[in-house]
Amino acid sequence: MSLNPPLMWAQDRDVVYITIKLQDISNEEIVFGEDHFIFRGKSGDTTYDYKLELFGNIHPTDKTTKYNKFGRYTQLNCRKADTRKWWPRLAKTARKLANVGIDWEKWVDDPESSDDEHNHDDGSFEINNTPDADFTSSSDDEDEKKDTKPAEPAKVEEVKNEEPAKAEEAPKVEEAKAEEEKKE
Repeated sequence: MSLNPPLMWAQDRDVVYITIKLQDISNEEIVFGEDHFIFRGKSGDTTYDYKLELFGNIHPTDKTTKYNKFGRYTQLNCRKADTRKWWPRLAKTARKLANVGIDWEKWVDDPESSDDEHNHDDGSFEINNTPDADFTSSSDDEDEKKDTKPAEPAKVEEVKNEEPAKAEEAPKVEEAKAEEEKKE
């Protein structure tokens, strides 16, 4: 039985980048079609045979459309046929593919998209949208200057014991120290 390889993808205006996240691939075969790519290969004891229908068309014979094999992954670069369109996903199907993720390190946002078009709740906290909060000016710095007094050096008293404390005096010494700390 063959499995689907784990993929990461990203895009810029001209190229779709697909990373096959498998180590030490052997017997690999990668075929680019106008609307798909096929990957066959072996990693360890596992055989992979995978065809992915792409969201848009690519130029399979363009010099930019190629793949490079590295130790921990294989990088596919696919030249887009229509560089005016941004792909909303890698696959033609709108169904979420479990083996496909986004490669945020390579991702480039569509420069022509408006912020409203991609405005979504990403879970981040924006302090200016907090109700009933006035964060326009802060007087913390001024308050710190008023309240700050130079630190007084700690008083250290040197105690010289002529004789070591006896076992029965030790609890009394500890009690005296505790009482002094409470007073301070």
